[in-house]
Amino acid sequence: MLFDCGGIEFPACPFNGWYMSTEIGCRNLCDPNRYNLTETIASHMKLDTTSQVTLWRDRAMLEVNKAVLYSFQKVNATIVDHHTASESFMKHLENEQKYRGGCPTDWVWVVPPLSSSLTSIFHQETVNYSLKPSYEYQLDAWKTFEWNKQSHNDKKKKTFKEIAKAVKFSAKLMGNALSKRIKCTILFASETGRSERFAGLLGDLFKTIFDVKFICMDDYDTSNMEHETLLFVITSTSGNGDPPENGRKFAEFLYEKKREFFAEPLSTKRSSFLRMDSEEARNQNEERVRPFSNISFSVFGLGSSAYPKFCNYAKYIHRLFRELGAEEVLELVLGDELGGQEKEFGIWAKRAFRTACRTFYSADEANISDAFTQNWSKSRSRLRKLDISEPISIKDGLSYISRKTIVRCKLMNRTQLQHKDSGRQTILIELDSTENPAEAVYQPGDHIAIYPENSPEAVSQVLEFVKCDGDFSADDVIQMERFEEEESKKWVPDERFPINFTLRIALQRYMDISSPPSQLMLKQLAGLSKDEKDQNYLIELSEDERKYEEWKYTFCQTLPLLLKQCPSVKLPPIVLLTQLPFLQPRFYSISSSPLSSPTRIDCTIAVVDYQLPNGGLRKGVCSNWLNTLPLGSSIPCYVRAEPNFRLPDNPKLPIIVVGPGTGLAPFRSFWRERLYNMKSGRMEMGEMHLYFGCRRKEYDYIYREELERCHDLGVLNSLRVAFSREPNQPKTYVQDLLERDGKSLYELLTKHNAHFYVCGDVSMAANVSTTLQIILKKVGGMSNDEASNFLLEIGDSNRFHQDIFGLTFKAGEITEKVRMNKLKSMEKL
Repeated sequence: MLFDCGGIEFPACPFNGWYMSTEIGCRNLCDPNRYNLTETIASHMKLDTTSQVTLWRDRAMLEVNKAVLYSFQKVNATIVDHHTASESFMKHLENEQKYRGGCPTDWVWVVPPLSSSLTSIFHQETVNYSLKPSYEYQLDAWKTFEWNKQSHNDKKKKTFKEIAKAVKFSAKLMGNALSKRIKCTILFASETGRSERFAGLLGDLFKTIFDVKFICMDDYDTSNMEHETLLFVITSTSGNGDPPENGRKFAEFLYEKKREFFAEPLSTKRSSFLRMDSEEARNQNEERVRPFSNISFSVFGLGSSAYPKFCNYAKYIHRLFRELGAEEVLELVLGDELGGQEKEFGIWAKRAFRTACRTFYSADEANISDAFTQNWSKSRSRLRKLDISEPISIKDGLSYISRKTIVRCKLMNRTQLQHKDSGRQTILIELDSTENPAEAVYQPGDHIAIYPENSPEAVSQVLEFVKCDGDFSADDVIQMERFEEEESKKWVPDERFPINFTLRIALQRYMDISSPPSQLMLKQLAGLSKDEKDQNYLIELSEDERKYEEWKYTFCQTLPLLLKQCPSVKLPPIVLLTQLPFLQPRFYSISSSPLSSPTRIDCTIAVVDYQLPNGGLRKGVCSNWLNTLPLGSSIPCYVRAEPNFRLPDNPKLPIIVVGPGTGLAPFRSFWRERLYNMKSGRMEMGEMHLYFGCRRKEYDYIYREELERCHDLGVLNSLRVAFSREPNQPKTYVQDLLERDGKSLYELLTKHNAHFYVCGDVSMAANVSTTLQIILKKVGGMSNDEASNFLLEIGDSNRFHQDIFGLTFKAGEITEKVRMNKLKSMEKL
């Protein structure tokens, strides 16, 4: 075909397709202007061809297509059916819409001639337009080419046989070259971007001798799975033990693959990941060829051991891959955010590379000693000053980095919810989404993701140590570029960054300068230090894991503070931008009702600060920014749906909600939704029982007046509050109140199909689950296994909802507890 690229037409470019059943069965065999066999086949099938209402044409065409599929499969010739092709195209269309903003489509060509309306593409509106580069049809060359008969310098013409030999020889050389490169696919899923960064590092290492593809799970075409040879998975886990948002579809694919292979009846299908993960592993010795038997794999999980379901999704993927027949290149490795994660990853990656080399190439074929210490250089990345005065907006920049539709909401109001003498702060912020109401639609239980801003003071501190070499200043508009080694051999825009920005904006809005630098970055900083003392200090931290963990815990130094301590470090801007992680959004439960305030989003936020062991104060970046931001300021954010934390579809069912502290946040959206429905008389509602806990009634009882008013109005059927530090009263926690109400809770859960919600930190959520099991055993006479299975069952039927968030007021306490356990395990090693 003709390849039109860069204004040049290449008339002899290879282009290959594949066999599709409908193109052969419907078009070639049954089209009236082709073989036109429909009536002949219908006669052999003894169909009544005298009347159209018998649908004989449809029945004959269906049989022809079935026969085509059968005959191709019988001789092991590859062919695709129209349903599979339609699903594959819709996935392609989704990716093109996400990354390129559109995809030209000829609806007539992509919609199959059989069962059209049963395929998803039939219902998709399309627009057909031209984009370059493109493949184009062309007339036969021998019909259009005019030989220059006047020329006396014509080269000797080649015979077809000579050309065929040359092509065959070239193809053989190319085949030999490609055959030496084994296909390697790296899949990642991430909430914060860390898994993606690790996957990129692994890809850089493997692409030296493997044919590497680096893909987000959400974008992966699962129909390719059975054709994989070498596959690596790097994934995090959400707080509840569920997959990250961009890993959910892949989790469902693996589960369906397992059910399909083991021929499990539809009645056993589980709707929740919690229940999927609880199912027992299958017998590995069963003598059947398994669908993933040709795949060699390894999984690296990222997570925090502060959560009870540590790296749960990575464990799930590892187990299902083994059940489906895949062979481990390396055992499952888990990296703990609270200690040694970077080092664990480095060890796993190097071992995986060496093992893969020995497996597929019979030797170590690359030097990887510096694979994770020198992943930037002037020859690979550069910054170029642009001749424009203003960079793109922060909203557009964050949209590009996050691949999300970011909206700007205006901060309308901020209320302090706790007493000034409490020693803690919780704020209610009210955001106005009038500017983009369609992009900020939410339901009770959903989250809002807010992108914070690093303080201007911290940014200025970092810039004091940046060496720009006079090429540009911190406020000049620049572009990040990378050298494309494998394709064009040119400098191209780095797709990880917005198309343009300033260094100051990048440090203030895009890059994370508040987290302690990783050991990898410390090693980079050591190489940029001019002072031997600074250099030795940084090298020691970068190489001694125990000292690094102690330093991180004791000082929790941000990049500005570290640079102040080691002033001899002079940073090229490119190092900051290539080595620092991106600033991640903070997720908060929405505390308002879209019915009563459709363009307003309320958030209940704990202002995080706690004392470090060295006496310093650690402050949360986003919560403190929101606590000091002037009213009227613009906040970049997006709504993240939480479909597993919604009010029941049947509003008549009772609900039990447990939310101590800021765990009350999502339940405010619940009771405000119920209050609106009650006042408007829209529907009959079931009971709502609320359990709240705080320290002292006068200081920490947030939303007290609002809760008591809702209780008086009947929006809340019961309001139970536990105080853990009330003077002259014994310490009481929400789990104590739950156990006291055990009989009524048991009745609600077992006889009235009540929904149970819990929101809060990890330790509280674990205690509440334990209390529920105690109630089920004590009141219902269940055994340990029966109680555990009951909780799994109500989880599977979407009646047990958990929203477990990270560390807030208890950050120091929980981190220290987990850290000590981590140090003990390191000592054993």
